Amino acid sequence: MLDARGADAREAGGAPRAAAGIALVHRGVAVVVEAVADLGRRDAVGALAPAALPGLSEAQLAGRTTTQLAGLSRAAVSALTDAQVAALSTGQLAALSTAQVAGLGAADLGGLSAAELGVLSAAQVGALSAAALQGLGAGQLASLSPAQLAGLSPAQLGALGTAALQGLGTALLAALTTTQVGSLDASQVAALTTAQLRLLGSDQVAALSTNQLRALDSADLLGLSTDAITALSTESPASAARAGPRRPSRRPPHREASMPASRRKASAAATRVKAMAVRPRFR
Repeated sequence: MLDARGADAREAGGAPRAAAGIALVHRGVAVVVEAVADLGRRDAVGALAPAALPGLSEAQLAGRTTTQLAGLSRAAVSALTDAQVAALSTGQLAALSTAQVAGLGAADLGGLSAAELGVLSAAQVGALSAAALQGLGAGQLASLSPAQLAGLSPAQLGALGTAALQGLGTALLAALTTTQVGSLDASQVAALTTAQLRLLGSDQVAALSTNQLRALDSADLLGLSTDAITALSTESPASAARAGPRRPSRRPPHREASMPASRRKASAAATRVKAMAVRPRFR
């Protein structure tokens, strides 16, 4: 094994270079310690190769200013360990660019506290990769604000785990757009609790597709609010797909014809919901 203590600093370029911490342990081979030892320079952290970053201690990284961390590339952020990311302060996390945030992985995101997630802007949340979002747990998702949730694209929302979705509370569910609701797959919709589904607005329920509705069990369907059930009318895409082309009826007028239009609409929607609730599903 070569001993760096016996290196001849003069061969590495004289006294100035020796003072910089560069020692030649063998002709043509140098041990460079300057990059880590001189992290106080503005560009020192950004100048490190991604492969060298895991060698920094959490304390070294956490002690850097936001200006110094601004030099990190997306690849460099990706090279950080989850422990290093967790060691970053809320101020450092908030200062990361969207390009840098895009370098975070599932383990990185899963290691962040609610307070750390809370400092991310909607733009930063929107820059997270779908793979990284799979690292969020229910408690972490629950800590997001409606504005942060609004920053998620349909593709990002579709990447959330079924367990994480159970962290959606009243405010977050209300913040979901119809496009976001429609982007959930059947397994994600099925993972929502009956209490969560009851909180969906009529527009959100009307945005559910046939496959999404079929993923719900009888308790889920019958637990929908009156307005939500009314939304499952012939005007909603899902019910229109279920009903198919309308045919003229040859039956004599029903006594419900005398009901107000709103009541007839609600009654018809409730009948359709009950017809779908034929196979109880156990979670």
